[in-house]
This record gives sequence, C-alpha cells and structure tokens, in this order.
Amino acid sequence: MVNYFKGPYWNCIKIYKNHSGPSSSEFRFLVVMRILFTGKRFIMRFIFLTTFSALFSFTSFSQSRLHPFVGVHLSMNADAAYTGLSGMAGIDYSLSRQWTAGVYGQYFKDRFKLNVPDLYREGKLTMKTAATLVQKRFSKKDNTGFFLGAGLAYQRRVEDYRESNMVGTFTDSIHQSHILPAIRLGYGFNLRQRILTVELNGTGPYAESTGSGNTRSDYMEILTQLSFGLRFIF
Repeated sequence: MVNYFKGPYWNCIKIYKNHSGPSSSEFRFLVVMRILFTGKRFIMRFIFLTTFSALFSFTSFSQSRLHPFVGVHLSMNADAAYTGLSGMAGIDYSLSRQWTAGVYGQYFKDRFKLNVPDLYREGKLTMKTAATLVQKRFSKKDNTGFFLGAGLAYQRRVEDYRESNMVGTFTDSIHQSHILPAIRLGYGFNLRQRILTVELNGTGPYAESTGSGNTRSDYMEILTQLSFGLRFIF
C-alpha cells in the first residue's frame, strides 16, 4: 500500500503519474491535501496544483470527482477604495450530486491616487487568500442551478498608504494575516460537460480593537473582500 503522506513532493508526483485504477480521483485528492497543507506559500501551491492536474489528467475530469477551476473577478476591499481584477484557481471535489468540497487561492492587487487642492492620497494593496469551502447546489439538474458555499479562509493583507494635507504628511504600512469566514453564492451553467459559474465570493467579518479606556478604538469590516465574476470548472 502506498503511503500518500510521506516523501518529497516530487515522489508524490511520480507515484501519481504512474497511478491507475478505480480510486484515482481519491488518490488525487490525497495528493492535493498533502501538497497544499504542508509548509507555507499556499497561493503558489494552488497554482501549481491546478496546472499539475490539468497536465496529467485533463481528459478524465468529466468522469472524475476532482475538478480544477480558474476564475476572474472584479474585487474590492471593505470600503471599495481599491477596486480591480483578481485571479482565482482551485479544485473542487464532488462528494455527491449536490455537495462539493473545495479549495481555492485568490490574488488581488490594486492601487489608487487622489490629488485635489490641499489633499493628496495614494495607496497600494495586495491581498492573498487561501480558502476551503463546502458547497451545495440546489438544482436537481447536473452542473446547473443556484449554489451556496461556506467555509474558512486564510487571508494575507499588505497595504501601504500615504496622505498629505495642510496639517502634514501621514504614512501607514499594514501587514496582517487572519483566519476569516468565507462564503460563495452564484449560478452554474452547463457548458459542453464543463461548468461556467456567475458568482459572488466574500471573506469576513473582521473586527479589531486598539487602545484602552478613553483611547479605545473599535474597528470592523463586514466583508474584507468582495468579488463578483466568472469561474470555469473543468
């Protein structure tokens, strides 16, 4: 019996490439979990996994329980100061006709400038998200209909901000990592044995408090990131 959870990643890949049999989809899922949740750099692992699965098993996805996907979304942060395109990649695993479990990585980067009399503002934001979701499709038809998913996300946020006004100049640099709730809702369309979804993805809420007593400050974001866009599932 192969021990799926020992040995370097390239050994897993070699075993995977030579593996065949009725349980190949379950084997792929175990390899995914091994590569994804061991070590750091989660976002890069999502991209690797999607490319890896497509190279070795693209023709079998229509019969497999394992379905990689890519997506593009219009994303924004909590106050919509940063708004732009984000990229997504991940893998869904079919638990039944209506239930799936999946993982995805999303990368969002944007900047803004505001220059008016007596006020100048500029900022740069990078958000990296790795999430796992359990999702239910409400339609009885295969690959179509409304769906709703929920889970947890690890989100890394890096922001540099600068403001100049009549009083002076203020700069701030934020480096934060959080575990947050994650949601997804949308509608799926059958597209020649593949699935095209129109969907909303969100992470949050997030709250923090600084200071104490009279200097205490409470801050809350209902959604740290909101994304609307398309996903193509193989």
